[in-house]
Amino acid sequence: MKTSFGLDRYRVERKPIADNAIVLELPHLPPSTNNLYLNVKGRGRVKSGKYVDWLSTAGLLINTQVKGRVTGRVDVLVRVEDCHPTRDGDNITKPICDLLVKCGVIQDDRAKFVRSSGTRWDQSIKGVRIEITKVAA
Repeated sequence: MKTSFGLDRYRVERKPIADNAIVLELPHLPPSTNNLYLNVKGRGRVKSGKYVDWLSTAGLLINTQVKGRVTGRVDVLVRVEDCHPTRDGDNITKPICDLLVKCGVIQDDRAKFVRSSGTRWDQSIKGVRIEITKVAA
């Protein structure tokens, strides 16, 4: 699914939110970390078409759900619909954290800000649920 609308055209500015935790939902999983980038002769590593499309679509969905930024240190838990027996949970967390940074929901995904992250398979949900919890400095 190719989209002509992208977040790269807009400057995302977020004000800190008062909540200590937020929950976001997406209907689809991101591409695996193994498929985020391609090697292109003369250009090096570039984002794959699937990744660009997912970032754009998921970014729009995230921006409709949250109006602020969780500042400081956070824990990120990604709950995923338990119907993907061959997927590697670790390969789901990275693109989700990148998306949260791109959308301005968290400051950065370096260890200074994301103190823990992980994926949990969950039969009680459809798609993806992202739980971001503020942690003590």
